[in-house]
Amino acid sequence: MELSGPVAGPINLISTFFPLSDVGYVAEEYFLSGTAGSYRLTGSAGDDGEWETVPDGVAPFTTRLVVYRPVEGYRGTAVVEWG
Repeated sequence: MELSGPVAGPINLISTFFPLSDVGYVAEEYFLSGTAGSYRLTGSAGDDGEWETVPDGVAPFTTRLVVYRPVEGYRGTAVVEWG
């Protein structure tokens, strides 16, 4: 996998309604790229989520990561939010 960034330019997200700099934080955007594997069912897809599969190919992907972090120093808990 390859991580690139921080990406230049503003980040416009609904999740922040105030300037992060007012509370000593900064938002940075990164891109994570790599190759993802896909799988094919070999039977039925039951309700239990335990399905028999076999590898069925690969494809390139790129996803966006937005990181909110303190400008200086850090002590505490990191939170990851999947969206």
